[in-house]
Amino acid sequence: MSKLGSYLKEQREKQEISLETLHEETKIRKLYLSSIENGEYSALPGEVYLKGFLRSISRELSLDYAHLLKLYSDDTGVKHYDSSNDLVTNNTLKEIESEKKTQRRFLLIIGGLIIMSVAVVAFMLLYN
Repeated sequence: MSKLGSYLKEQREKQEISLETLHEETKIRKLYLSSIENGEYSALPGEVYLKGFLRSISRELSLDYAHLLKLYSDDTGVKHYDSSNDLVTNNTLKEIESEKKTQRRFLLIIGGLIIMSVAVVAFMLLYN
């Protein structure tokens, strides 16, 4: 069994999560989940998909995505990812989501001010 596969299986079982539950939560086919756990990477649709699967699995099981990528690199013997350029952690995702919410609030406030300004100008033009 692969380092990545055994680690994922160990963590999943430690959290008492079945493959079926992981499939339901991540929407990753059970065939692919079991292939990853068994180190059968050739059964996966491609490395890009594997990367996405690992990201989803890391979120669902609260695991470090960078560690999963390292284990995958250890299994294949090739450095597949540059973690300095490619890594997006859960904390970074939360910061991005928070920033997007702040930007939406700002746009709503600006939009509201513009609408109020137009209404005031229209009112002044109509009644003066």
